[in-house]
Amino acid sequence: MGTFLDILSNSAVVWAQHPIQFCTALIMGVLIGYFLSRLRHQGTIQELTVRVSHKDDVIKLKDDAIASASAPRAAAPMVEIFQNAREAELPRAERRNSQADARFIEINAKIISDLEEKIRNAVLNTRYTLVFNPISGRSKPLTFNANGEIAQGKNNNEHRWRISGGRLEILDNGGNVYSRFFLLPDGKSLHHTNDPDTISIKGQYLKPVG
Repeated sequence: MGTFLDILSNSAVVWAQHPIQFCTALIMGVLIGYFLSRLRHQGTIQELTVRVSHKDDVIKLKDDAIASASAPRAAAPMVEIFQNAREAELPRAERRNSQADARFIEINAKIISDLEEKIRNAVLNTRYTLVFNPISGRSKPLTFNANGEIAQGKNNNEHRWRISGGRLEILDNGGNVYSRFFLLPDGKSLHHTNDPDTISIKGQYLKPVG
């Protein structure tokens, strides 16, 4: 306490003897203290800025890693080459198929025409038993007229008949394809094609009588 009073007493004496120098020294001391304090705080602020910047860099690196892992992987060069070659080959393959079809048009037309003639001869010259429910075995006689009508066994389901695309088609009274049959190798028996557009029970068949 005494020391502090002595300092104050000495300061008062100095102030009284040299007021300008004292004020100048006091102001200089205050300025020096201010600048030292500012430098210390500025260093703290810069250190915090560096830390924040570092954290931002770390976050950016993590985001880049996640984005890279989430992005779809590019196709391997060999896969791309294969795909390009495959796409280039398709038109040529289609051209080859078209050329093959052109060569076979006449042959195929002859095969279908002969097959349809065999079916027509079979249905006009054969009495049939139509097994219309292959599970229960229920059946009925069925014969065909040359004018396209069903003779024996005619009803709303088996109403008319026609030959189309190498197949025997049975039409209902509304003109819809009720059932469709293909000729078996014996040249007389016929079996349902089970096509999804047919209305009748699938698995039906026509077997010759006698």
